[in-house]
Amino acid sequence: MSRCFGEGVSILLYYSPGSGAQVPHVLLEEAVLDYELRRLDAREPPSGEQPLLHNIPSRRAPALVDGTEVVFETGAIILHILAKQEASYMMPAYGSPDGSRFLQWLFYLITTPQQSLLEYYTPERWATSEEDREKVRHNGMVKLIHQCDFMESHVAQGSFMPFGFTALDIYLTMLARWTVIMEIPMTRWDRLGAIIEATRERPSFQKMMRMQEIAWPETD
Repeated sequence: MSRCFGEGVSILLYYSPGSGAQVPHVLLEEAVLDYELRRLDAREPPSGEQPLLHNIPSRRAPALVDGTEVVFETGAIILHILAKQEASYMMPAYGSPDGSRFLQWLFYLITTPQQSLLEYYTPERWATSEEDREKVRHNGMVKLIHQCDFMESHVAQGSFMPFGFTALDIYLTMLARWTVIMEIPMTRWDRLGAIIEATRERPSFQKMMRMQEIAWPETD
């Protein structure tokens, strides 16, 4: 529930449209927490109009201000939100076997398929020549295919974990949105595709896209 920070609202989410801020944004909506959004241009450094951002070490979105606490890095923001009672249903109990499996898959999504997507979309981080950049892009695509095969063999039917909807479904759907225009989008895998389709139709995900003024990419 988006409101004004400081007017009875203690949560402020800095975001760049379509970035990793999609997941914490959906979590805040799912939990029906009061929060304010502040948009940042990912291509520009923080300005004097964003004084709170100067307190954030990463100086970029996503970042969360919760009262006097400042959190950056998408994974840390997700866990911070999930620690709130209103959002706790989207993660199994910490320390339980299911909780450990949840964390295992959350860190996998962040460090493995997301890394492959970075290689695909920003090969210039690792290569300077056009030929080498194409190799990086190709390798990113190949790795992502293997990673989707791996996830497909482990996820449940209709949700990432066998007991129902969690934040993992949201994270997977964010990654899938980035693959829609790729040669082989994540929706090609049956189980992954079912999770993605169900999650993108949730009111919270739809509202996030409207508020960030983004859309699910169209394909021919």
